[in-house]
Formats: sequence, structure tokens, C-alpha cells
Amino acid sequence: MSLNEVAQAIGWVGAVLLTVGYWLVSTGRVDGEGPVFQWVNVLGSLFLGIAAAGGRVWASVALNSLWVGIGLVVLGRLFARRRRPAGVRPPGDGAPRG
Repeated sequence: MSLNEVAQAIGWVGAVLLTVGYWLVSTGRVDGEGPVFQWVNVLGSLFLGIAAAGGRVWASVALNSLWVGIGLVVLGRLFARRRRPAGVRPPGDGAPRG
């Protein structure tokens, strides 16, 4: 199997992941702001980005890189929120200061 064929196979896995993620959220099976959807998006976009890089489709590489970055930021926030004790708000959350 050539490197190009491997990149294409990875891209197909990414396309399936993104489609499944969209279906899961659209049918109410998972929360669009939850970690399952975010991980599916991160992995799907990463795999599509790898395939795009293999084909030298740089606009798609850039878009998928941004998509991965957004997903990782959201996952980081979800993780931080779960580790924070109940009732503790992060700085700059818009809560009134007294």
C-alpha cells in the first residue's frame, strides 16, 4: 500500500467520523457541547487534514487544522470545568463582581 493510499484511507475514516458526529448531534444522541462530539470532530478533522496534506490541498489542511484547534480548546475548557470545585467560577466568566 502506497503512502498516498494510506492518506486516502485515513481521509475516509475522517469523513466517516465527521458524518457520524453530525448525525449523533442532529438526532439528539449526544450533546453538541459535550466531549464525545468534540473528540469525534477533532479526530475526524485531523484525519481529513492528513489526507489533504497527502494531496497537497493546503486550504483544506488549514481549515482542518483550525477545526482541530477549536475542538482542542473546547475540550480543554470542558476538562477544566470538570476539575474545578462546584461553585468556583473561572476569571472573566461574566459574573458580577462585588
